[in-house]
Amino acid sequence: MNLPFCSCSRRPPFPVFRVVSVRAGALLIALFLLIPLSGYPASEPGTFLIDPGQGGFDAGSLPAPGWSTSLLAGASAVAIDPAVQSPFSAGAGSLLLHDADDGTSGNTGPRVSRSFVAQACGSGSSGTLLWSFEYRIPEGAPDSTEFSIRLAQNLASGVIGPELFLGRGGYLQARNGSSLVPLLAVAAGTWYHVEVTVRLETRTYDVAVASLAADGETGPLVVLASGFGFFNTPVSLAVLASQDTVAGTAGGALHLDNITLRVAAETDAVVYNVKAFGAAGDGIADDGAAIASAVATLKSAGLAGVLYFPDGRYRRGSSGHGLVLNGVSDTTVLFAPDAVLVMDNLVIQNGKKVGSGHGVYVQGPGARLSFIGVHVRWAELAGARSMGDGFRFLGYPGEEGNILEDLHFRDCRTERSPQTGAIFLGCATVDVRNFYVEDSLADGLHFNACNSVTVDTVTGINTGDDTLAFVTYYDPVLIYDQSHYNQPDLNPVWNNAHSTATGITSIGGAANGVRISGGRDITVSDVYVDGKASCGVVIDSARADGMNVRWTYLASRGITLSDLTLLNCDTGLLVHYNPATNPLSSDPVWSGFDVTVTGANTISGAANDSIHLWNCAAIPGDNGQITGGVRIAGVEAAGRRIRVRNSRNCSLTDISLEGASFAVIGATTISPDLGDLPDSDIALDDIVVTGGSLLVQNGRGFTVGSLEVRDAPTDGVIFQNVVQPAGYPAVSSIAVTYPNRNNQAGARALLLAKCQGLTIDNYDLIQDDHPIRSVEIGGGDAAAVTSDVAVMNMNYVSGIVPLSPGHVIQGGAWAPVSWYLNLYYSDTAGQNSGHYLHVP
Repeated sequence: MNLPFCSCSRRPPFPVFRVVSVRAGALLIALFLLIPLSGYPASEPGTFLIDPGQGGFDAGSLPAPGWSTSLLAGASAVAIDPAVQSPFSAGAGSLLLHDADDGTSGNTGPRVSRSFVAQACGSGSSGTLLWSFEYRIPEGAPDSTEFSIRLAQNLASGVIGPELFLGRGGYLQARNGSSLVPLLAVAAGTWYHVEVTVRLETRTYDVAVASLAADGETGPLVVLASGFGFFNTPVSLAVLASQDTVAGTAGGALHLDNITLRVAAETDAVVYNVKAFGAAGDGIADDGAAIASAVATLKSAGLAGVLYFPDGRYRRGSSGHGLVLNGVSDTTVLFAPDAVLVMDNLVIQNGKKVGSGHGVYVQGPGARLSFIGVHVRWAELAGARSMGDGFRFLGYPGEEGNILEDLHFRDCRTERSPQTGAIFLGCATVDVRNFYVEDSLADGLHFNACNSVTVDTVTGINTGDDTLAFVTYYDPVLIYDQSHYNQPDLNPVWNNAHSTATGITSIGGAANGVRISGGRDITVSDVYVDGKASCGVVIDSARADGMNVRWTYLASRGITLSDLTLLNCDTGLLVHYNPATNPLSSDPVWSGFDVTVTGANTISGAANDSIHLWNCAAIPGDNGQITGGVRIAGVEAAGRRIRVRNSRNCSLTDISLEGASFAVIGATTISPDLGDLPDSDIALDDIVVTGGSLLVQNGRGFTVGSLEVRDAPTDGVIFQNVVQPAGYPAVSSIAVTYPNRNNQAGARALLLAKCQGLTIDNYDLIQDDHPIRSVEIGGGDAAAVTSDVAVMNMNYVSGIVPLSPGHVIQGGAWAPVSWYLNLYYSDTAGQNSGHYLHVP
């Protein structure tokens, strides 16, 4: 809506009020007060500062670099020095202004005119001011509570310009002279956002926010004024001042100690807008030189700085990195919501387009760096994995004075990177929140030899390698090896130690959802992986073999995983020592894992294994004590097997598996001599298998609680080549329900074959009319026979006619010796029963 305006020969025409938009939820009212800008660059609406998303304001302090305080005509004032704050065009700071000295907006006296005013002062100073503020009228305030914005008024001449009234009668109204036009209904208790573009003139008050109370009524006022961005920068200071013609009972002055800065990072920093250095942001021009110039100016100032990218597409059209920060501290890189750094610099090598630089490259030493909303996108996908990380942070782990530390990485995004989405090498105290990566040709988010990392929410779509990787490589001497860091041991600092990650989403792509290699004290939770080509989660150690394994890293310790959802991968969860040709190492640096999986975990749709533990062991200590191992609890799996192979010191509890078999194999190679069996020390409890069998084979020493098998295709539970040394407890209970769904001849509900020292306290079997051997105790061979086995209490309910105990005991020269079976059996109706007892 256009309003009539008056003009004066000594001043430009007054602004025109225009309601631009109302946004539901945030209730954003954008009011652009448009003036003829002949000879003035067009303004950019909005401010660069953003709410940090914590539901409130972050407190800052004044004065600070770029701000100063002063007195203006006896009133308190905050001054913005464009010589320090320049160059910028979309805002330098936010001030939460209260009209009461307790910082609350509780003034109870009547207030009239000019509570807060903006002024350009200094000889010959003028310019265009983009002023953004928020206001609210508190709940319970009378309808007459209001405040107004008076624009382009010259206090010296008494000329009053157009005016906005906010709150009068519950409406936002505009007035020019005697005309008063309602624009929008406003609600008490709601924050409204207003943006004003006005022209500052020499030594005049050009914007005034006045708090008024009609008929002597009272009502508090809160104003958030922000976005002091100048397009024709004044020569001297521009001042935001507080004045009152009549002071309220609490005083009407602007109390500087009650000013709150609302910021995304540090507001007491110099702001460098890349457009002021010549960046076009149009997606056509090559903005590389302009960005480098802004960085050079920021570095030369030696002050805390904000490198700001307004909305636009900032193209890097030549070889090299998009943005380089080398040896910089106390700096924030801030992108507006629609700002993108476009890497359009692939080069041809060996007939393929490959990357020629990183999007953002940060090299230590450096500290207190923030990256907020930074969006890097390659113009096209490279033809091969090559140089080009979306973000690359290179520190120097353990080198005093060269460390890259205290890094904050929030709401950033990478697309189509030739290499990783973001990689941190040798960095300390890293905070990553809400990172999105899509179509990278390598890892999504990678940490190498870092410490104290916090990750909260990472989304990887079709990453070419692991979506999230914590990897520290091993070398006894060489710490830096061309592109990555090694460590000589699993030290408690630079092996990604003391790190946490939560909220990981990985959809599609190669390799794994999450990888932890050579890690120490890492906790990962709330992981969702769907459709990765290799594993949902892998924790591994490896020795490069020059053929299949390229990297070397040690077995991880102090690893905790919880709340995993791993769908449609080759393997859901894999913990192993690689390569496959290596046996279980006697050296714990390779096989001595310490991994715990807990919480509520779901694994389904795997092509190979739901869970695979391979070449895993614990960590030996003094006096024969061990610590660590792999402990898995709380898993619902479906579709593919669970395997434990060539491992020891592992435990699996509270595991449900549907549609596949569960196998624990102590040694992958069967030896006829039971004396050659490896020590297993594996614990199983509360295991339920539906639609598959349960096998325990080729091991020495198992601690077994409750095992249950339902609807097995053939055999139910099998113990084969198992030795229980003295001191190991009996198997607590085995329950088998309806085995041999395939009607295979000779199927066994329970098979004990070539076992020694194995006792089962309770065994329950329920069967329909499908044929089954209720229990089979096999003998052995010339190397060893079954001995000292016992089923202490067996209850068998059978639907097979005629009723029989259904047990089978191997005879001949290698028959079992010293075996015990106490078997009670009955039909399904409970009308017929019997008892079989064999005592050695």
